[in-house]
Amino acid sequence: MNILIVNDEILTAETMKADMSWESLGIDQVYTAYDAASAKVLIQEKDIQMILLDIEMPGESGMSLLGWIRENQYDIECIFLTCHANFEYAREAIGLGCQDYIVMPADNQVIGDGVSRVVERICQKQDHRRYERIGKEFIMEKEKALDEKNTEKHKGEDVISQIC
Repeated sequence: MNILIVNDEILTAETMKADMSWESLGIDQVYTAYDAASAKVLIQEKDIQMILLDIEMPGESGMSLLGWIRENQYDIECIFLTCHANFEYAREAIGLGCQDYIVMPADNQVIGDGVSRVVERICQKQDHRRYERIGKEFIMEKEKALDEKNTEKHKGEDVISQIC
């Protein structure tokens, strides 16, 4: 699973990337971007499943970036990491489908717990999709077998009709 950290404070992003025990959280690859434009490029080029996103950044905000992610139908889960304990921000984040809203500074345990919950959610969604696909394939196989059986039955009825 791949994660993207987007924060205009380079030291914060790089420290988080270096200090967190990502592998133990189920994260294989960690990418960093320092603005929304760089994040968009990475999202388009890499297979990102989760984003840790700052809200206020120069240029485009984290809220706007998450809106772009949703508009372009990327299947990326989001955790906001922000210094703003503002209810309006939190409400907007929830409206955009964000999974967690962590007020900074937060220790690695709090961030790790949030990431773990989202990793679990992503795994459950993937399992659900896999079971759904298997179920559809099963139904299609049964329908095909039934169609073949009906075709054979009609052929048999045609032969009987011709004999009569």
